[in-house]
Formats: sequence, structure tokens, C-alpha cells
Amino acid sequence: VVRKSKGVKLIQRFKGLNKIYEDLDVVMATKGKEHITDTVFYLMLGSMGLIGMVFLYFKVYLMVILAPIGLVWYYKNLLHAMQQDSIVMVEQALPSAIDNLIRVSSRYSDVKTIVYETSKLADEPLRGILDNLSRKMISQNPREALDDFQQEYDNVWLKSVASTLLSYLEDSNKEATINNLRNLRDILSQENEGKVKLASERKYGIMINYALAGAGVIVLALNILVNPAGKDFFFNSFFGLVSMVAGIGTILGTVTLNVKLSKIKK
Repeated sequence: VVRKSKGVKLIQRFKGLNKIYEDLDVVMATKGKEHITDTVFYLMLGSMGLIGMVFLYFKVYLMVILAPIGLVWYYKNLLHAMQQDSIVMVEQALPSAIDNLIRVSSRYSDVKTIVYETSKLADEPLRGILDNLSRKMISQNPREALDDFQQEYDNVWLKSVASTLLSYLEDSNKEATINNLRNLRDILSQENEGKVKLASERKYGIMINYALAGAGVIVLALNILVNPAGKDFFFNSFFGLVSMVAGIGTILGTVTLNVKLSKIKK
């Protein structure tokens, strides 16, 4: 368990920043990098403070307030976009869970025990789904629990697993059940591979978008740092300020678009 620093706990008293930290924690956990959550959070806070100080230096006082608030809004939306859909995560984890289901089936015959043992081997969020199913199968009629499970989840793959287990309850043909599970696993694995491949094919366009966004950052920075006329235009005229904000918004929007394009779709 990664402990939060005292600074993070203090900052989390602010509702907007607390939401950013919670979403960031989820994103970092799914990537296996929860140990750097606090560091990334501090970098986000630093960027808010830095942009406020830049506008304060150039005496654009309204933007000293609006720019950090805008970044809070942007980070909340970016982190939301970065979170993978739970059903997609379930489908990606399901082939491995079906393999575990097959292995456990070779040791046990009771469906309740099979589901329980498989749930312990699964990753979240699938672990929670199977654990909940296991509890219901233990506390009530297993057939009713599996029927309820099929009604609860509007997902063809979860329904297929439940249907296969129901068939096993009805005819107790373990060999046929295992063959059906293998076929289900193979079909789902092929579909998952297709989705991953499709996401990979979008990487070329994503790289171009990042290159263009990077070029925009460089051009803007050079105009501010080494071009007095550009600096005067951006910070001392209304149209220049609007143009700069629009440019920064376009760059940030490109990052969000790339995040969405890189995700595996349903």
C-alpha cells in the first residue's frame, strides 16, 4: 500500500484538487505506477502555480486566477479520458480468467468452489465481479445466481461464461464444459488481439499529433522568450492574449485527443 504524503493530505482538502488526486491514483494504479502518484500530482500543482506566476509577472491579473482554474478543469477531464473503460478491462482479463477456470475445474467439480477459486486468481475489476458472483452462489441457489448474473451484465462474454456454467450445472459434463470454455477463450482472445492491433495502428497518427503539439509549444515559447514583439503582442493586447489562450487550448486538446485515440475501444 502506497501512503500519501502529508502535503497531499493537506491539499486534498480542496474538492477540485482531491478529485484530481483520486482520478490520478486510479490511472497510476492501472499502469502499475501508483508509487509515483504523489510526484505526478505535485508536478500538476507546480504547472498550475507556474502558469499563474507567468501571468503575474506580465501583469495579466485576470489570467493569474483563470489559468490555474482552467488547468484544474483540464486535468480532471484528461484523467477521466485516461481511465480505461471497466468493461474493456474485464474483456482483456477474461481469457486469462477462463484459463484459470479450466485449470480449477480439473481439481474441483463443485461450481461454487470453481468460481470462488477462480475469483482469487483474477485481476481487478474482474476479480470483484467473480467474487460477487461466488458470494451469491454460496448464499443462494447457484442457478438463480447465474441467471441473475446474466441479467446484471450486458456483456456477451460474461453472459457466455455464465451460460456455460449453467450448462455444466444441468448436465455435469465436465469435458464438454471445458471444451466450450476453451472455444470461448480462443474467440475472445482473437477479438482482443484485433482491438489491440487497431489501437496500435493509430500510433502513427498519434505521434504526428504529438509532434505538431510539441512544435506549437516551441514556437510559442520562442515568441515569448526571444521575440519582444511577440511577447508584447501576447501579453499586452486583447487579441494576442486570446490567440495565446486558444493556441494553448489547442495543444492541450491535442493531448486529450491522443489519449482517447490510444485507448482500446469496446
